[in-house]
Amino acid sequence: MDKDNVFNLLPQARVLNPLTDMLQRGAHQLISRAVETEREELLEQCRDQHTGDGKAAVVRNG
Repeated sequence: MDKDNVFNLLPQARVLNPLTDMLQRGAHQLISRAVETEREELLEQCRDQHTGDGKAAVVRNG
């Protein structure tokens, strides 16, 4: 077998358009906030759940 399917990937090119860059940063911030909000809501919903030895069943890790 002399052939393989391994190839080098080129690094992603940085967008040079300032408007596109601003939109991408804004979208990233919105997604981050949405994930953080969902995490907080989940932790609040599970706040009263405990393991057999009385420890919180669901906690934030990291």
